Amino acid sequence: MMNCCPTNKIARSIAIKISENEKFAEAYRCSHPIMTKMPMELRTRIWNKFVDNSDPIVEKYAADIRPFFKKQEKAALAKLPGTFSRPELKKWVKELEAINKKHITIGFNTGGTQAIIDARELVKPKKDFISKQDIDDFDIGSVEAVAFIKEKTLASSIEVNKTTMKKLTNSISAGIDAEESIDEIATRVETIFAQASRSRAVIIAQTETVGAVNKGTLEGSRQSNVVWGHQWVGSLDSAIRKSHEQMTIAAEAVKIGDRFSNGLEYPGDSSGDGADSINCRCTMYQLTEKP
Repeated sequence: MMNCCPTNKIARSIAIKISENEKFAEAYRCSHPIMTKMPMELRTRIWNKFVDNSDPIVEKYAADIRPFFKKQEKAALAKLPGTFSRPELKKWVKELEAINKKHITIGFNTGGTQAIIDARELVKPKKDFISKQDIDDFDIGSVEAVAFIKEKTLASSIEVNKTTMKKLTNSISAGIDAEESIDEIATRVETIFAQASRSRAVIIAQTETVGAVNKGTLEGSRQSNVVWGHQWVGSLDSAIRKSHEQMTIAAEAVKIGDRFSNGLEYPGDSSGDGADSINCRCTMYQLTEKP
C-alpha cells in the first residue's frame, strides 16, 4: 500500500496552490456563506485516514478485475473477426456485476462505519447533548444502502462493458477496413486488453471505491442523527483537479441531502459529470452544525 504520510514536497505544492487560488477562494467564500476554513493539519489527517481506508480496497478491487479482462480477451480473440453478441455481452455484465458488488459493498460499509466512529468522536465535547453510546452502529442493510449498492454495481458493470465493446468494435472495424490479417487484428485486441489490465482496472477500482466510501460516509452520517453536513476535502496528491482544490481552499460545505457547487452530492458521485468524478480521490469532513 502507498505511504500515506504527506512529504514536504506535497505540502509545499499544496501551499503554492493555496497561494495561487487565495483570491478566488476569498471571492468564493463571500458568495457562499456556509464556509469555514480548514487548517492544513486537519486536512492532512482527514485525507490520510481516507487513503488508509480506501487504498487497500482499490488494490484488491483492481486485482479482481484483471482476471475478468483476461478472460474477456481470450473470448474476444476466439470470435475474430466478429465480436460479442448481445446475449454474450449480458453475460459479461452479470459476471462483472458480481465483482463490483463485492468491492462496492466493502467500500460503502467502510465509509459508513468510519462515519459512525467519527460522529461519536464529534459529540464527545457535547456530552450534555448526546452520548456517543446513543449512536447506533452502521446499518449496511438500510433501504438507502441496499438501493445504492444494487444500482451502482449494475450501472458500473454496464458502463465498463459498453466502453470495452466500443473499443473492440472500432478497432476490429479499422483492421478489417485496412484489410489486415486475423493475426494483425488479434494484435489490436490484445493491445486493448493489455491497456485494460494495466490502467483501466486501476481507474475503475479507484473511481468506484472512492464513490462507494464517500456515499457510505454520507449514509453513516445520516444514520448518526448528529451530523448536519459535510465539508469538501481535496486530495493531497498532484492529480487533484484545480476545481476540487479551489473548493477545499474555499471550505465549501453543504448539509446532508444538498449538492456541492459542482453538482455532486459527494466526491466520486457518478450521477454528476464524469470530469468531476472519474479517478477522484477527494473526501469529506463531518460538521455537526451549520458553520
